[in-house]
Amino acid sequence: MMQFSPNFKLYKTKHNYEYAFQTEKYYLRALGDDPRKDIADIRVQFPNLASDINIPPFFPEEKFFSSVFRIASPDLQLWTHYDVSYLPLSIAVDTI
Repeated sequence: MMQFSPNFKLYKTKHNYEYAFQTEKYYLRALGDDPRKDIADIRVQFPNLASDINIPPFFPEEKFFSSVFRIASPDLQLWTHYDVSYLPLSIAVDTI
């Protein structure tokens, strides 16, 4: 059996300039505060970024369930898998 949990316990504090010259790859997947009970909602977990993201009104606000937010280093591929096929995916790309 593979043990994943030890691999996810590496945390570092870095300054912004260190990210421009790094060789490590990073991946962030936002979860609710309690991953077992709370939904991922970019408006709650990342309120400073939420105002920059326009979620189109595909459905009434009371039907909103979650907004999964992911950030990855350049050259990392996002493998998407969904429980249903009608989930929208928005991608924003930036370079340093």
